[in-house]
Amino acid sequence: MDPSYSVVQRLFSALERAGVESPARRVDELISRPVVSVTRTQLVRDAVDLMRRRGYSQLPVFEGGRSVGSVSEKTILDRAARGESLESVLGLKVREIMDSPFPVVNSDTPLDLVLGLLQSNYGVLVAKGESVVGILTKSDILKTKR
Repeated sequence: MDPSYSVVQRLFSALERAGVESPARRVDELISRPVVSVTRTQLVRDAVDLMRRRGYSQLPVFEGGRSVGSVSEKTILDRAARGESLESVLGLKVREIMDSPFPVVNSDTPLDLVLGLLQSNYGVLVAKGESVVGILTKSDILKTKR
């Protein structure tokens, strides 16, 4: 069992024993639409420009309508911190530095079940049928707690 999932399970069990009930929110209530993404063949510089313009710290990488990876500020800055010049990293293709794709969940998935995924992923893609309809990030969760 995933440790993150077991923690979430224990939390909900404790809340249930305490008599605290909350309506089950679904991920599609909080997602950002449309999904802003890059392709594997774009330059890292283009991905950084897009992240900066949109205020994002990570982006999914799509190819032919399919999620094939992800790219984040952290990945880019980690490469620079390991001695690569930032200019050379910015000149690479996204495919040369991309990380694993974000997990995908159905649009009607209860939000509670996705919180564990967000502990170890920058974001979660949300699909309705075969189509990705949005993305849920940690930032989206925090926006609900104003």
